[in-house]
Amino acid sequence: MLGFALAVGLESNGWALVCDIDVPPTLSIEEANASFTLTFTDFIQGTHSSTYGARYRVECNHMASGIVSEAVSAQLSETFESTKLEASVDGYENVGEATYATLAAAYSGFGEASSQSTSLADKHTGSPCCDTCLDGWLAVTWRATLTKDAVEGSQSRTLTITLRDGN
Repeated sequence: MLGFALAVGLESNGWALVCDIDVPPTLSIEEANASFTLTFTDFIQGTHSSTYGARYRVECNHMASGIVSEAVSAQLSETFESTKLEASVDGYENVGEATYATLAAAYSGFGEASSQSTSLADKHTGSPCCDTCLDGWLAVTWRATLTKDAVEGSQSRTLTITLRDGN
């Protein structure tokens, strides 16, 4: 039951306040491991290394609406000698609202990561109300392939994974 009380003959003084609510922008891609090692069992051209399965945590609340090409990309500080680094996007698991946008592989199978920005995944649209949000896990498998017979040794490069909002 809903009731109302009416005070007759009393005046009240009001005080108007402004209440601001601020939600900061979020644009984040992270993986638990800071590095990984790929090893070869052979030194012959065409040999593939072991693989590393990465799970990148992706969060954004201000993506551009619609499809965003190259939303997730990879770039090496410099290429490897006699070896190419390759990535295969294995899928995206949305852990946010079902209406959020999603990520999908930019290509099928393994593609080469180089010293130039290389697209891994594109942002696909969600429902109109939530198309600017991403909240999930992007699975990527990394491997190396020998481009020519290789000599013994180790190489190390910096691999940068970038999430861009398309704005």
